[in-house]
Amino acid sequence: MSSLYDSFEFLISSDNENPDLKKQIIEDVAALITKELADEGILESGDRELERAAYSVNSAIVDPNIRNLNI
Repeated sequence: MSSLYDSFEFLISSDNENPDLKKQIIEDVAALITKELADEGILESGDRELERAAYSVNSAIVDPNIRNLNI
C-alpha cells in the first residue's frame, strides 16, 4: 500500500482545477484498497464498493466496543 503515497499526496496538495482527475484517483485508490482486502481474505464478498466493503469488514470485528464505532 505504500504505492498510494503519491496519490494521497496529490489529492491533498493540489488545487481543485481538475476534479475529474481527482475523482479518478479516488476511485483507483478505493479499488486498490478493496482488492487488497479481498486478497487478504478480509473482505467477504467480491464487492468493490468501498462503503459496502467497510461494513463487511466491520461485521467481522469480534470486539463489540470496536465493531460499534463509526465506520
